[in-house]
Amino acid sequence: MRLKCRQFKALFFYDLSNGFQRNQWKWLFALLLQIYYCILAGNTGVLGRFTSLFEGQYELQLSTQWLTFHGFLLFLVNFYPVNELTYNGGQAIIRSGRKEYWLFSKMMWIISTVISYYLLLVLVLVIGSVFTGSFSISPDVMMEIFEIDITGLNLTKIILYWWGMPLLVSIALCITEAILSLFIQPVISLFIMFAYLIASAYCMNPAFLGNYAMLKRQDFTSGVLSISPQNCLISCMLLMIIAVTAGTLCFKRKDTFQLQGGE
Repeated sequence: MRLKCRQFKALFFYDLSNGFQRNQWKWLFALLLQIYYCILAGNTGVLGRFTSLFEGQYELQLSTQWLTFHGFLLFLVNFYPVNELTYNGGQAIIRSGRKEYWLFSKMMWIISTVISYYLLLVLVLVIGSVFTGSFSISPDVMMEIFEIDITGLNLTKIILYWWGMPLLVSIALCITEAILSLFIQPVISLFIMFAYLIASAYCMNPAFLGNYAMLKRQDFTSGVLSISPQNCLISCMLLMIIAVTAGTLCFKRKDTFQLQGGE
C-alpha cells in the first residue's frame, strides 16, 4: 500500500512540474490577461475587480471578460493530459502500475492548475489594489456600478458567491474537458466546452453550469432560486463523478501503447 502511495505521489509531483514547464507561456499570458482585467476594473477595490470579471450578464447576454477568463482556463488545461499520454503515457503507466493512477494524477493536476489560476487572479487584484490604494467598495457604489446588492452578505457568503462557486464550476468543466480529450481530438473537446459556456450565457438554466459562475445569474441577485450554492455543488459533483467514472472505465480499455511516440 505504501509503495502504491509513493508511486502515485511521484507521478503527481511529476505532473505538477512537467505540466507547468509545458505551459509556461500560457501561464505568462494568463498573468498578462489578468493584469489587463485588473486595469479595466479601475479603482473599485478587490471586490469590485472580482465583480467586474465574474458579474456576467443577464439572460441572452454574453460578457466577453467572463467568457475569456473561463475559456482561457479551458485552453490552459486541455492539451497536457493527452500530450503526456501520446509521448510518455505508456512509460508513465508502466511505472505507476495502473492506468487509474495515471488518470487520477492528471485529474489532481487539473484541480491544482485551476486553483492556481484563481489564486493568481487574487494575487493580481490584491497587488492592483495596493498600487491604487483602493481596497474596499461600498454597497451603494456596488449597486450603482454593477447593480448587485451586497447588503446583508457576510464575508463567508461573499467568498462563496464570488470565488467558491466559479472555482467549483471551473474544476468540473476542466475535468470533463480533459476526459473528453482522451477519446476525441483535444481541439474538438475544447470547442465543445467553449460552446457549452456560450450556451450558459444564453440560457438561464441550472443545467448549464456557467450560470453558477455568473454573479448576476445567482439566486441572491437574479431571484432564480435554482441557481444556488447547494445546486452548484450537487451539479458540479455529479458531472465530475460521471465524467471520471465513465472516463476511467473507458480508459482502462483504451490501448494507450498504440499512441506512444505520437503514432
